[in-house]
Amino acid sequence: MSTLFPKRQTYYTVTGSYVRGEWVQDPPVLGTFKGSIQNDTSKDTDATVQARQDAGKVKVYSSTPLRVGTPDSLYSGDVISWEGQYWEICQALPYTHGLIRHYKYIAYIRPDFQP
Repeated sequence: MSTLFPKRQTYYTVTGSYVRGEWVQDPPVLGTFKGSIQNDTSKDTDATVQARQDAGKVKVYSSTPLRVGTPDSLYSGDVISWEGQYWEICQALPYTHGLIRHYKYIAYIRPDFQP
């Protein structure tokens, strides 16, 4: 099967639950996907993630769907590892291509993430 993204990338899925009203994070679960991660200097973001504009962002192209975070929850998106830093998936962009199906995301840097 043909792919646009021959390089294996790593990501972490972070979950948790409330215990007696306190958020308790589960240990991050490591996963991989085939994809491409690129610096992003475009205007691909929307108003839901404007607060993170100054933090640094990358574009992520993936052959696998990834979990997208929301501005009001900590680490709700998958966290990718790239160039020695961690980046949270915060926005999915509509991206269709008739030849090969894939997904496009925007991820913002998460300097405080610890796997």
